[in-house]
Order: sequence, then structure tokens, then C-alpha cells
Amino acid sequence: RSPSASAGCSRPAGVSIRPPRWRRPGPGVPLTGSTGAAAVLTKVGRTESVQHLLTALLMAETQEKSDYARACLNSLNGFAISSLLEILAEETNMRNRKRICAILVDLGKSNLDALFERLTDNRWYLARNIVFVLGQIRDPRALGYFRETINHRDPRVRYETVKVLGLFQEKRAVDILTQVL
Repeated sequence: RSPSASAGCSRPAGVSIRPPRWRRPGPGVPLTGSTGAAAVLTKVGRTESVQHLLTALLMAETQEKSDYARACLNSLNGFAISSLLEILAEETNMRNRKRICAILVDLGKSNLDALFERLTDNRWYLARNIVFVLGQIRDPRALGYFRETINHRDPRVRYETVKVLGLFQEKRAVDILTQVL
């Protein structure tokens, strides 16, 4: 009797359950580039893959499934930020936008540059949400970018910037606020 039969599972005859043998790449095999880990994460971090993980998170019936989907997104680290920002820009449901922003807060802490790059996006609502995310992260490096968003062409982005600057307990934040008075 096979071990799988005693566990209540059946396996077709001749199918091995032994995992494949993984070998360390030989000399000259790149760990980066088109065959490396970064390339794989870049592909997985594309919008379609992230959308599937995000849908699993938003539609999870249990906390366990929600936590698992969130952990998958978090494991992509910076590779998912660009895709999440695109999804955020298209999302119409406020509850879902808030959840995406919460994920971006987690991922953005170690990937601020990816958020800074998108602050100049033409879509005011995306810029406003990025300002909100940066405010939740509260990294002082964002203050230099708030000098620009405080003068944004859309008043909703300016308003969010004022609210976020109030969260920072730094003289530089006060200086930015006084520049618009």
C-alpha cells in the first residue's frame, strides 16, 4: 500500500510524488536579467497578475484568504507598486481604493521613489491618493515633493497635501504650509 493511499488520496499509477531536483546554476548563468529572479518578479508584478492577487484580496471570504493574498502582494515588494497605482487610478469603489492605499503604504515604505515618480501624473485623483499614501508613511523625504503638490493645479490635491503636512511634526512641513499663505 502506498503512503498516499493510507492518507486517503489516490494517485494514478506511475506518477511520481518526488519533487524535482533543483541545481545551483553553473558559472556564467545570470541571476538577474531575463532569466533571473528580478525578471520573474517583474513579470509577476505586471498589472494582470497583480489584478488577480488584488481581486483575491478584495473578494476573500475569510480573513485567512485575505491575509494570504495580501502576503503575496507584499512579497512582490516594489515590483507591484506601478501596477497597483494603475489599478488604483481605475478603481471606482471607495472601499477598494482604501484597501489598495493600505497595501501601497506597506509596500511604499521601502520603495518611496516609485511613489514619488507618479506624483506628477496628470490624473488628479491618483496624485491625491499618492499624497495620502505618503502621508501615512510619514517619511520626511516626501516633504520635498509636497512643495510641488501644494501648488498642484487641482484644489483636491492641494487640500490633501495640507492635511498630510499637518501630520508631520517638522519645521519643514510648517515652512511649506506658510509658503501658500
